[in-house]
Amino acid sequence: MTQTTILIKTFERPETCQRLIDSIRLYYPEIPILVADDSKENNKYSDCVLYRLPFDSGVSYGRNFLLDKAQTPYVLILDDDCVFTSDTDIELLEEMIGDNDILGFECFPSLNYVGHFEKKGKIVYMLEGEPYEFVPQIFLAKRTIPKWDESLKIGEHFAYFYKNKLKIDYTTKVSIDHLHVSNPEYDKYRERAKEYVKKFMRENDIDRKVDIDGSVTER
Repeated sequence: MTQTTILIKTFERPETCQRLIDSIRLYYPEIPILVADDSKENNKYSDCVLYRLPFDSGVSYGRNFLLDKAQTPYVLILDDDCVFTSDTDIELLEEMIGDNDILGFECFPSLNYVGHFEKKGKIVYMLEGEPYEFVPQIFLAKRTIPKWDESLKIGEHFAYFYKNKLKIDYTTKVSIDHLHVSNPEYDKYRERAKEYVKKFMRENDIDRKVDIDGSVTER
């Protein structure tokens, strides 16, 4: 019996979200699944608890809302385009998290987004490898983790891990499929991500962010 609640924030991708729920139920028929949807349409989902949020509330608001609803010691934060496989072992994640706040795990196709920050003046570099200070926002966490900045509707990943000094570990013993699905309505809102990153940079006196892949964002 797991001690985890699965939290899924979804937006304008109902078929993708239902695909994830169905994949979870193949392996975990009884685990609590909470879904927050701030899409335009009143989408319906089976085999979960659904919360309808105001349109375009944002991913940060939605995750915080779900975090408040969870009642188990652990939460599994997922993107709505994930898919469970036989290697998505929640019990093993619970065993491995120890005294960490967050335990990241492998995503396929590979999300090579695991590493640490290095600040030089007003430039922040995101570098691969230990010590782990960020992972993809697909992770097991203690329910007591800090909340997300709700002023960042999207593009919140950098801000969350840079601002919160969390104890993080990462494992390749557990994996999940991350199968991106796109559509014009979703893409229209997803394109704002960089502007929200720049907003956080301005507010925190960061002139430049050099991403793990070498791409650069100027505030």
